[in-house]
Amino acid sequence: VRVETRSYQNQLHEEINIDREEHGKKPLPLQNKEETKEIKVSTTDPESGYYVKDEREKSFAYSFHTACDSKGFILGSLVTGGNVHDSRMLDALVSKVTEKIGKPNVVAVDAGYKTPYIAKFLMDQEIRPVMPYTRPRTKAG
Repeated sequence: VRVETRSYQNQLHEEINIDREEHGKKPLPLQNKEETKEIKVSTTDPESGYYVKDEREKSFAYSFHTACDSKGFILGSLVTGGNVHDSRMLDALVSKVTEKIGKPNVVAVDAGYKTPYIAKFLMDQEIRPVMPYTRPRTKAG
């Protein structure tokens, strides 16, 4: 299958080129390399996704992505194949909740959602991202 890039990739490319032009540099050309990868597909349930947690836990499954309020009430949900990473669904889920209920002031997420794309997406929506601290992953010493 074709590897999907994040929608933010084009926006990031534009921002880099604006910055380069402001500093008297030539803009970088957009690279549209089409990458492919091999995936496993279930013969009995092709909408499921091949989920791998560790070497022992592998199966075709679904993921249920939910947005809850501070009291635990579910405000919105999306279902995807198990091979779709949680972080790829946050923007769609936040947009769905905003449309149905209203824009949240704050979105708290676990470490799986701590990506630059998600932080920028939330801040662009004027929503405060609350993300866990993660220790820097540098070489020992």
